[in-house]
Amino acid sequence: LRRHREALFSPKLRRRHAALGYLAGRPTPETVRLLRDYLAWERHPVLRRRAARVVRQLELALG
Repeated sequence: LRRHREALFSPKLRRRHAALGYLAGRPTPETVRLLRDYLAWERHPVLRRRAARVVRQLELALG
């Protein structure tokens, strides 16, 4: 998870997008917390929407 956390906050858009894709398949409370921090940090609208969608999906998966 550490490597993907670093990629999530990378200055490179593609790395952030790839990290979101990876984390979308990891439904854990830690992943949800990490993505909430990411949402507060991210300024790119497309990536913010993607992250918000992933958070909703993970929350549903976790119940």
